[in-house]
Amino acid sequence: MPTVFGAGHDNFDKTLYDTVVDDSRGYVSGGAYIGRAMPAAADQLHEIELKDPQTYYAKGLKRRFLEQRRQMHLAPGLAALEELNDKHPISLPSGSNKAYAEWGRLLKTTAPLAVQVRSMEQATVRRLLELTDRLYLLRGKDIDTVTSTWIWSLLARLDDVGTMDNDEVCAIRDLGKKAVLVQLSFRDSAAAKQLDDLGARSSPEAFNPAEVSLEDEEDDATNGTPTTPSNTAIGIPAKRQNTLATLDMIITVVGDVFGQRDLLEFRQKWEATVGASKSTLS
Repeated sequence: MPTVFGAGHDNFDKTLYDTVVDDSRGYVSGGAYIGRAMPAAADQLHEIELKDPQTYYAKGLKRRFLEQRRQMHLAPGLAALEELNDKHPISLPSGSNKAYAEWGRLLKTTAPLAVQVRSMEQATVRRLLELTDRLYLLRGKDIDTVTSTWIWSLLARLDDVGTMDNDEVCAIRDLGKKAVLVQLSFRDSAAAKQLDDLGARSSPEAFNPAEVSLEDEEDDATNGTPTTPSNTAIGIPAKRQNTLATLDMIITVVGDVFGQRDLLEFRQKWEATVGASKSTLS
């Protein structure tokens, strides 16, 4: 048996180094062989994003939501729990008009604390989403930034859709459908009203929204929405931009994360605005 082993030599056409013909690895220039540069993945990705920025926005939104959901399912620490007080409740008793009225005010005026949302039971989260739906997802009405933050946080606090029963999934789907309806109302109010009338819920109500009195609705310091919305370069007031972004977020999350993918086709398509450097909703 020989004491030295050697690997076999590959047989390849060395003339490739003397010509550019059929050589995908490089070429000869000035007597030197130059390897071809690998495709720039970042440049290619940027080019694709320019072609369809809405698709990549939606993917980025989903990634941020999944991270937020992970955060909202962490157990709150003892030190954080000390932040909770009467101004930051963690429950909503079913059928209590007084509690519903208080929460109706908080959902508009007081931003949520992370520990507050983490401490909520699933039943409370679902009731708060339903209350938000009924009070603040209204045709032709803008959504405050504090309310938007609550919707984002409450959706993130929900458990995986695979753990929900049919009624719970239907409630999430109804939220997505309501967002589609409100979104439509900013483009075609008559069509939105007609759809709303056709889809009016006929199930018994756990409480009467008309009996919920929202007193002292003045925004406090936690509400970053300006009193007079400033117009942007594309002419859309800041509050309306927040509203459209919130509705788009609800449809995207309900559709892509909670399995109601048929709702995604109702998202408003972005189109370039003449004279603007960014895209806007059509």
